Amino acid sequence: MGKNNAVPSQGITNIHARAACPQTAIRTQRDKELGILDTDLKSHLERHSLSHLPQAGILSKLLKAVSDDNLLEAYLRGSFSTGEADDYSDIDLFLVTKKDGIEDTFGKFLDHLQSTYNVLSICHDKLVKDYGGIGFMAVIKDSQGRLVQCDVYLVSEGQAPLQDIWNAPRIFSASSKYSVFCEENKAPYVEQPFAKLLANLESQELSQDEKNVHHLVQDIFIALFIENKHLNRGQFMRARNDDHHITQQMIEMAKIKLGYKTHHTPLYCGDSLLKDCSDSRDYRVEQMGKNISELGMELPSKGKIIKTISFLESYLHDFFPKLVKEFEVVFAELKEKVDPSYERPENTVVPFRQIAQPN
Repeated sequence: MGKNNAVPSQGITNIHARAACPQTAIRTQRDKELGILDTDLKSHLERHSLSHLPQAGILSKLLKAVSDDNLLEAYLRGSFSTGEADDYSDIDLFLVTKKDGIEDTFGKFLDHLQSTYNVLSICHDKLVKDYGGIGFMAVIKDSQGRLVQCDVYLVSEGQAPLQDIWNAPRIFSASSKYSVFCEENKAPYVEQPFAKLLANLESQELSQDEKNVHHLVQDIFIALFIENKHLNRGQFMRARNDDHHITQQMIEMAKIKLGYKTHHTPLYCGDSLLKDCSDSRDYRVEQMGKNISELGMELPSKGKIIKTISFLESYLHDFFPKLVKEFEVVFAELKEKVDPSYERPENTVVPFRQIAQPN
């Protein structure tokens, strides 16, 4: 990986040397050893021969869309930051806003995605490390039919992040006198009220259970998309980690249907919950439990991804029909990416099973 000693300064990608403070000095020295310094995005992509990737154009437009007076810094994370990105890589941005500016910047992020691409799924990212802000992950479809994952994490000035981010070039800076990693406020972080921001992703016409299921299905869809990426790369251990998360979310869906209240984690209470499903007199609940149990025992594979999508279709069809139409196209898009031989049904939802009503 090559070194970059220049600090370009141009347009919206204006970059200033990191502010002088002990924390920044330490991270800058480590980044120098890795060949990662403050740089404008265009130079970074060219230096690592990443400009040809379709995500590069999406990333450039996204940075431009959120770069305004409210944005203080932007850091690039993930494989694009280290120069190891490939056709399957996601876009991963870490944004620092002015105080109380997270909602405004997220609004610009969301508006750009929705006005430029077909947003298949977007939800609160609960898997990313907690830096004292909030993260989101989305899957979009571009004009060429490619599906791309876009992740963003937002923090605001006024308090030091809960954790550092290594190997992350700073690709936007509003001031040479500021770095979020030089914040002196080390007091315990007070969680910001993100309820209003999260509400932007929800329909007010849905019940609370429908909203919860809606979020879980969005979450599982993105996890399935990521699992397919890892299987394409031959990263089986990562696929198993994705699968672990998906299983937990399916159990959460069953808990919602059964009204199951417990302080235990999904996997801890999973066996007792699935037993309650098998003892149910409702054939739909019984089948739901059986499907989750069978999927939970199966190792990751493309075939299992298709089966999991079918489970989601069936679950919505049986218990939350109001959500069926919204996810119909979304599921078909992912099936086509996982299995090129899949033929999308025309203007109809095809449940994954047809169960005859018991006599």
